[in-house]
Amino acid sequence: MTIKQSTINTIAGIASFLMALLLGGSVYFAGLAIQEHNKAVARQAEFKQLGIDLADASDYLTDEARKFAVTGNIKHLQNYWKEIEVTKTRDQVLAHIKESKAPLEEFDRLKLAKQNSDALVATETRSMRLVLEAQGTPKSSMHPAVAAWQLSGEDIKLSAENKKRVAREIMFDAQYEADKHIIMEPIAQFQRLMNARTAREVQAAQRKTQTATFVLVIMVFLILMGMGIVLWVFQTQLSLPVAKYINDLQEREVTALDFALTPAGTQELRLLAEAFNQQFRINQQQLTEKQQLIEDIVQVSQGLAEGNLQVLPKAEYQGDFAPIKNALETTLSIQQQVIEDIVKLSQGLADGNLHIMPKAEYRGDFIQIKNAIETTLTCLQQVIEDIVRVSKGLVEGHLHIMPDTEYRGDFVQIKKALESAAAQMAKTTAKNAEQNWLKTGQTQLNDQLSGEQEVLQLAENTINFMTPYLEAQIGALYLFQENPKHGHLKMIASHAYTWRKKLSNEFKIGEGLVGQVALERKTIIITEPPVDYICIQSGLGRSTPRTILVTPFLYENTLKGIIELASFKVFTEVQIEFINQVMPTIAIGINSAQSRQQMQELLQQTQAQSEELQGQTEELQSQQAALQQSNEELQSQSEELQTQQEELRHANEELEERTGD
Repeated sequence: MTIKQSTINTIAGIASFLMALLLGGSVYFAGLAIQEHNKAVARQAEFKQLGIDLADASDYLTDEARKFAVTGNIKHLQNYWKEIEVTKTRDQVLAHIKESKAPLEEFDRLKLAKQNSDALVATETRSMRLVLEAQGTPKSSMHPAVAAWQLSGEDIKLSAENKKRVAREIMFDAQYEADKHIIMEPIAQFQRLMNARTAREVQAAQRKTQTATFVLVIMVFLILMGMGIVLWVFQTQLSLPVAKYINDLQEREVTALDFALTPAGTQELRLLAEAFNQQFRINQQQLTEKQQLIEDIVQVSQGLAEGNLQVLPKAEYQGDFAPIKNALETTLSIQQQVIEDIVKLSQGLADGNLHIMPKAEYRGDFIQIKNAIETTLTCLQQVIEDIVRVSKGLVEGHLHIMPDTEYRGDFVQIKKALESAAAQMAKTTAKNAEQNWLKTGQTQLNDQLSGEQEVLQLAENTINFMTPYLEAQIGALYLFQENPKHGHLKMIASHAYTWRKKLSNEFKIGEGLVGQVALERKTIIITEPPVDYICIQSGLGRSTPRTILVTPFLYENTLKGIIELASFKVFTEVQIEFINQVMPTIAIGINSAQSRQQMQELLQQTQAQSEELQGQTEELQSQQAALQQSNEELQSQSEELQTQQEELRHANEELEERTGD
């Protein structure tokens, strides 16, 4: 049976379409199963994190309340009520659980934990009220919830020290820990319920994935079977017949005149075999007639191939073949001259002689060869000289040097490569210089901030480094200082600072450019400021800066201070990037210095209290000794009095006896 190639192609196309359809469907359903499995795992992690967030929020409130009870630092009280009234982590967890359509039993566990946490707020609020009362804080300055708390009569009668003691005791006693356990137990129950449920969901998703994988394996097996059938058809109808044709052609004798291919395979391959057999017979006939001529041309060609430029045609050329002989002889003569000249040119180039030129007489089309050789030599000489010039320039550090010779043909790629290399080197060098400048500045600034320095010394070192390193002329560092009413910014260090017209060195939040930056907590850059705003003064005169940059530095999102710089130049992107990189480092250094200073003040206060307590103890001991001495004197006087009473009693008895007598 003879099959057309188009029929085979149609069958193969339909089979490929069906296999792709089956494979695509299997992959799609497997992907859905895997996606469902991943979603179940992600949901498990999400609910677990929500339970952890609720527990962390409760622990955070406990920590802040305890810190306030111990230290009395108002910042911890503010953090506590910010979590309850602004951040609302616990409420957000419950809302998210509800939005996620979690089972009611799990939601009730977290809801119970939140309610128990709210109940614990009462104890913490009482502790805060006691601390604030001990500190003498007016009720109007207290947080509304704390101010609304009513102390018992016993709490009101306590002294300031006892109020602090009671505030700490109720935050660390066994009852508080028991109330804390009541909060954590529902969270643990939620975790167990959630883990069991999500484990079931993950197992169900895994079963679906395994089923989809099994179906996918079956589909792959069926696809392999279909591909095998298609390949078998191609093998029997195309590959084997073509291989047989090739084998017959390779094994036939060159001189065999009766060779023929046996038609086989598709209809097209059979027609190809028949056409080949017919053309082969015609070629054999023409080959016999021209064999002698070909042999002569072959011997001429072999002579040329062997380098024999003296070879000439020897056969007898007749009829129309005579001009061929004449053309061969003329071509051989001209080719001999041209080849000898080309050999000289090649040897000159090999010896490094770029100024060598063709000398032989080129005729006809060989003139184009001569022109091409001369053009090539000229272009090559110019290109090499230009490459040498550019290379030397790059080595000497001239990063902006570029090729200026006209490059043609493939040499254009060399020119592009040179331009790209020069541009890339300039870009890389500039980038490396910027990075080195940034890293050097960070390292040098860290050196200025290292060691246990006081805040003022640290600020002086910081501004005296930043101003010249950024090529600025004036610099000032303002420290944010808090007080019970409002915070303000005070300049504590400067570099080449002279005066600021009509403005003081202290600013409230939102006041002036410095106060505005503190309020917005972002950098402000002003170009071309007013002439009378600030001046840069030296021994030769004074001038107005071109650019003023004011930027805040924050520690854990808390404002620590402001840096202000003035320069004759506009700050570059690299300088601004450096400022943004080192602001956190400066904030950490200032915060560390402030913390050390606070610790020293607390230590001194503790030492003073200890000395005062020791003096009171010694005074009590002295009073106790005086009381003991007084008791001894009273006892002695009592004994004397008893003796006198005894003497009087005896005297009375004697007197009575005498009176009776």
